[in-house]
Amino acid sequence: MKKIFALSLAALAIAGCNFNANPDEDINYTSKHCIVTDLDGRNISKTEFVETGRAKETSKEYDCVNNSWNFKRKIVTERTFDTYGNTILLKSSFYDASDNLTGVNQVKYEYNYQGTRPADCSIYEEVDGEWVNTQYSIYSYDFGNDIVSSTLTYDLVASSLELPSIKDEYAYSNGSMTNYTRYVIDEASMKWNTLFTTTYTYDQYGRLVTVRTEYPAAAVSSNILTYYY
Repeated sequence: MKKIFALSLAALAIAGCNFNANPDEDINYTSKHCIVTDLDGRNISKTEFVETGRAKETSKEYDCVNNSWNFKRKIVTERTFDTYGNTILLKSSFYDASDNLTGVNQVKYEYNYQGTRPADCSIYEEVDGEWVNTQYSIYSYDFGNDIVSSTLTYDLVASSLELPSIKDEYAYSNGSMTNYTRYVIDEASMKWNTLFTTTYTYDQYGRLVTVRTEYPAAAVSSNILTYYY
């Protein structure tokens, strides 16, 4: 679950990066759906965007079984933001095919700021009605020609605070994320190993089109996410 929510934050960083190169054109900036395929183009899953918005979005997920889309679940995601526009509460509600609520996940983020940018963040997950501090993240920024940022995340449940378990590095160009790499620590050698690398591409209007994720040590998990407008 922790990986999912960390990736959700990365996705939030991408949102809002679109721009209209020609304001006189009637361009749809809201994706209707996206499809995940393997690197050979075989369908894996599909997500339909029923309702979109920063504060609330509703989506339906499908798995590809025998070349057909089988409904998996509906997800309603609700976000609360602080005055700097960063998510402080993320609530995900899951529903089955009969629209029955099957589960709820909640994550809370508490930031310390340097100026207007987060310096660190304590992450809490709701477990049996109680908030449990499960992760701690430290952010750093490099303001060169384009912003390059990185995040060190400590797993407060499985590891000691002295050893970060995850390092995320992000690169941007013209306000849009172009690359994202996640590293995991090898506790024996104390070295960072690449878990996956992700590359983002955009169309002429600045809309996110593809997200290509490659796992060096598990090629079968590599995939391409394509957005349709």
